[in-house]
Amino acid sequence: MQSQYVDSALAYNANGERYSLSLSRGLPVWDLKTGVSYGGSSNKVTASVSKELMDNLTCIVDTSRSTRDQTGEEAVKFFYGLRF
Repeated sequence: MQSQYVDSALAYNANGERYSLSLSRGLPVWDLKTGVSYGGSSNKVTASVSKELMDNLTCIVDTSRSTRDQTGEEAVKFFYGLRF
């Protein structure tokens, strides 16, 4: 489903999950992309915020939490992409 407010996707067998539900939204004021996803078999909720810093460099901040035991992890990632 896509709308002017939110983009969403329902995927089967995504990343080893029985199903995965994802929602994303761009925040044009700060030029950010945000998203949240839920994995059906792992019961894990993941939220992320990303920003393109330069043409080929993107910074992503992720946090994941299990809905079973409330354990989680956070990560900051930098992706450098080469375009041909």
